[in-house]
Amino acid sequence: MLRFEIGITQPEPGWLQILGQERVYHQVWDKAFTEGTPRVMIVNHPLKDEEVPGFKGWVEAGGAIVTDFPNLARLVHGFKYDKLELLHYIVPAEHPIFTSVGLIELELPGYCSNQANVGHLDNEGAAVYCGNLGKGLVIGLPFDITQALSDERRGLKAFYWDTPEMPYEEVAIVNKGAVRRLAVNCLREACRQVGMPYVHLWYYPDFKRTAFVFRVDGDFAHKPEIDATAELARKHGLKLSWYVNTKAQGNLLGLFKELADKGDDIQFHCHEHKVFDDLEHNLENVKAGLEIMTKAGFKPSGAVGPFGHWNRNWDAALQQAGVGYASEFGLAYDDLPFYPILGKDVSRVMQVPIHPMCFGRLQQAHLKGDVLVNYYKRYFAARYHAGEPLFIYDHPHRVAADLPTYDSIFKMVGKASDVWQTTLTDFYKWWVERSKLEFEFFGEPGRYVVEGGYDIATAIHVIDGDREALLPLMSREFELDDLDWRPVRHEYPFKPDMLKTQKLARHLKLRETIWKAGRIFNK
Repeated sequence: MLRFEIGITQPEPGWLQILGQERVYHQVWDKAFTEGTPRVMIVNHPLKDEEVPGFKGWVEAGGAIVTDFPNLARLVHGFKYDKLELLHYIVPAEHPIFTSVGLIELELPGYCSNQANVGHLDNEGAAVYCGNLGKGLVIGLPFDITQALSDERRGLKAFYWDTPEMPYEEVAIVNKGAVRRLAVNCLREACRQVGMPYVHLWYYPDFKRTAFVFRVDGDFAHKPEIDATAELARKHGLKLSWYVNTKAQGNLLGLFKELADKGDDIQFHCHEHKVFDDLEHNLENVKAGLEIMTKAGFKPSGAVGPFGHWNRNWDAALQQAGVGYASEFGLAYDDLPFYPILGKDVSRVMQVPIHPMCFGRLQQAHLKGDVLVNYYKRYFAARYHAGEPLFIYDHPHRVAADLPTYDSIFKMVGKASDVWQTTLTDFYKWWVERSKLEFEFFGEPGRYVVEGGYDIATAIHVIDGDREALLPLMSREFELDDLDWRPVRHEYPFKPDMLKTQKLARHLKLRETIWKAGRIFNK
């Protein structure tokens, strides 16, 4: 039997994070080419002169490599590249490696080459190299995966909508979710080219297509606003994830206890509504709030930073306080859960990203009523077809002020049988359990063989060429003809008009620079 696996030449945190999110069976390759060498390889170490002939011969014989431009120049005769001081963004093309990716915002050093042939850089040159080498395939990326996924910067960013004024928010500068989707698509394409299925654990239990979470940041909301929000969610059979400001809402903990008794998820937001720069103040903030909640009978396992802000000292405070997960769009948004890369270490606090737009930001851009509903409808549709989470957030005073609009939004997901309606905490718990599951996947003519795992609620996602199927995680044989195959759906949500976000982003950065300069001047 042939084992389906992906090789990686160096266990660096960026690629390991992606493989962990996907739960792809992989091994760190020992650099000896044998019959058991994985047919798809992530080459993420600088190739040495003596290694080049072996890799080149292996690809020419039918292997596939995903790597960067410097390694590509050593493998592909005549390939030349230049360094870029700043690679602003990558514009996707209608190609399988850009399926459901969208604009990839980076603002990082990178590479460019006249021989790249897929997608476009911000200077309109081609972005990614995807080409054959003998019987095999080589894909070269113009930036470093680990550098992108470990980036901690945040800044003002516009989110596309086809109106003169677009909504914006202060979020992670690098769109880590788009980086992951591009990297995963490269692996899927490499597998397709060598005739091997791409196999990983599905992202949701019970064969659900996606999951929906509505996160509610309590901020400074009062009882009538909280009651109205909770009542609307119950009307649609939804459980909410509440994050409590213990200083502003300490007198409402009884109310939150009632919501918990009805099935809602009650977690920690803050005591002081601020993420501080230093560890001492962050730790005081976190410990003060958690102590109040614990004394009131709550056992918080999750936290969300005020304003979506994140820094290493906030993360360190959460780690010291024993918090299990957090959710800050200042670090990541529209992505699968992950543990933040902290230099050579990895945080113990899982990030569970959400979509960073709330009513306030959308209304600021004059999105109201049906237009606002259509924003979420378009967002949900794109994420649903991509198999990505539908995690949104808002505040009680915003929901209570526009109940009809949120009624329409909740109605979109409230009756969807293939959407797991859950809480952020339950999703976190599921993701922890999913990470513990081990399995191996083999193939022989006409069948797949699964070994080593058993969890009937968990699915294995198999993409075989242009078709895909979900099968239960259990040690057994599966006849290919008996699987419920469906065509792989390629969605390309990008349209040229979306580049207007970059023009607005430059304006926002200038405004932010002027504002910060004014603060320094006025001190």
